[in-house]
Amino acid sequence: MVGLAWQRGLIHDVNDFARDYMPPHVDLFESPHNQKIKWDHLLRQTSDWQGTLWGKPDWADRPVGDKVEDWPNRKLWEPGTHFKYNDVRVNVMALAALQVWRRPLPEVLREEVMEPIGASSTWRWYGYDNSWVEVDGQKMQSVSGGGHWGGGMFLNSCDMARFGYLFLRNGKWKDRSIVSEKWIEMARTPGTDNKTYGFANWYLNTDRKPLPNGARDGGAIRRQRLEHHLHRLGQRHRRRHALDPRRSGAERHDRQADRIAEDDLDRSRGTAASRLKCSKGPQPCHRSSPIFATGSRAGDGFGRYLRIIAVRSSA
Repeated sequence: MVGLAWQRGLIHDVNDFARDYMPPHVDLFESPHNQKIKWDHLLRQTSDWQGTLWGKPDWADRPVGDKVEDWPNRKLWEPGTHFKYNDVRVNVMALAALQVWRRPLPEVLREEVMEPIGASSTWRWYGYDNSWVEVDGQKMQSVSGGGHWGGGMFLNSCDMARFGYLFLRNGKWKDRSIVSEKWIEMARTPGTDNKTYGFANWYLNTDRKPLPNGARDGGAIRRQRLEHHLHRLGQRHRRRHALDPRRSGAERHDRQADRIAEDDLDRSRGTAASRLKCSKGPQPCHRSSPIFATGSRAGDGFGRYLRIIAVRSSA
């Protein structure tokens, strides 16, 4: 959501102070410590934002200290200097993004991303019962960035595949640019305090330390298995169309693999009533299904290249 706001010009620079984008009555960044927080710090989990949001103090997520009484008295770090994954601060970023968009973030995501990539209408993005705010005279729910303490996004494996494939292709869906390639390049840039973390949950393979056999360009770890299967899919298709004289080998490989993947996702579009071949047999494809659809046959659409990442959601 921050990236979409950036490419729309609603956020001019990620190195701007987040405080400068808040309306007068929003005090997220008004304390002397929090005034120094920039969008880049929020995105990289180095903001060290201090405070309480939706009844949850910043120290409640992954508290530091041997004793309970030590938790609220944690050391304060200069914003931008210390990495710590913290879901309270993710929720702070979500609320800040809501104030920038002045629209519910699920609505923005639907119009800007999910509808253009052909996602189903079954996905949902929730906040908390007490995370309602007033924006321009309208009540809006500030959604949570993750599933910690409830809330979060729920989507079926078909939509997850579409979302993953969008970023695998640098923000493009077929011939349309959905997410700025420049933004994705920025998201893949290592932070100063954690070289294996980019923007907002984008884990990197910097210097091939996390994954020695993975991509060396700092690609996201969570894309590695999907990339591997898409590569294998492209290899198989390239062998079948090796004599195509219209394009060079590399270009033919990329375009044909992309076309197959996108066509497969279109054919396997998930709805509440659809059923997919899963690792446990036919099961409904809906937001509460604990199994990512994998496809039991080579022709089962996106299952051909998601089979390698088929896991139970509790894994």
